[in-house]
Amino acid sequence: MAASGLRYVLNYHKNCLSTASNVILSMSLLSRKYLQANRVKLIRFLNFPHALVKRNPRPLPRPLQVHASHNHYCKQFHSSTHSSLILSKQRNAAVARLGTLLHRSYHDDKSDKPCLKLMDFPEIIWPSPIKSFRNWWFSKLIQGYYDHSFSIDSFLTGSEQAINYVSNCLAEGDFDELQHIVEPEALQEIQNNYADLSYSQRTSLAIKPEDIFLRFIYEIGMMFDDNENQRFVEITVVFQGFHGFYEAKQKDPREYYEFVRANTELLYVCNYRFIRDFTKGVSSSDWIINKLNHFIPNELTLK
Repeated sequence: MAASGLRYVLNYHKNCLSTASNVILSMSLLSRKYLQANRVKLIRFLNFPHALVKRNPRPLPRPLQVHASHNHYCKQFHSSTHSSLILSKQRNAAVARLGTLLHRSYHDDKSDKPCLKLMDFPEIIWPSPIKSFRNWWFSKLIQGYYDHSFSIDSFLTGSEQAINYVSNCLAEGDFDELQHIVEPEALQEIQNNYADLSYSQRTSLAIKPEDIFLRFIYEIGMMFDDNENQRFVEITVVFQGFHGFYEAKQKDPREYYEFVRANTELLYVCNYRFIRDFTKGVSSSDWIINKLNHFIPNELTLK
């Protein structure tokens, strides 16, 4: 049994690596986050006083050792030194002002637009090998005790269809259609955060299955309450996609790569958590959503 689980984990991550070109592409897009972070650090460095100290000063001219005109060269030396110090101070002040302007403009641009966030739910991007093995084991328990037709692949297919429907309802602001799909507490939190989103952020919530290039189950959780004799199963799924990914793939590879690099804001990640009641004696229940979130990886730099 353990060997079968290990084979599943290896095959599962091998399948993830089979989409290496897409995953590497998304990693290159995510690397922009670190470039942005370094840019902020550079701006902050320029704003600190030690930035004025660590700059290499202009080398001072050495006085010529000519005794006959000692006074003349001393005056020339002091004059040149004074001019160099003035120029150095002017350059340092200009650099400091430039850093301040960049710092303010960067945060002013970002402060006008809040990050895309629907619920207080940790952002998940990549799978965990340890959780993958545990997910395989829990999937076997679900098959044996709760649902004989359950499988990870079939659940991913069904959850993709559900996310497609839910995301399009969110993009249109049609919350009435989600009352029987999303838990009431979660739906209320989503509505509160939805009101703060811009029009472009709302429309970007709609996803298409053909634009998804990576999907996986991040975690399967089984909850038991012996006092109430209740049984619940929670499954968290992750979908990575790029708006217009299907159309972009039809282009020349070089043109496609340049298009993706120039439109990194179109990259998105969806985290959805489904829950189902498997309590014995309870009538057959459906999977419903109790947590969900859409986010743009590049916006994580603001946190």
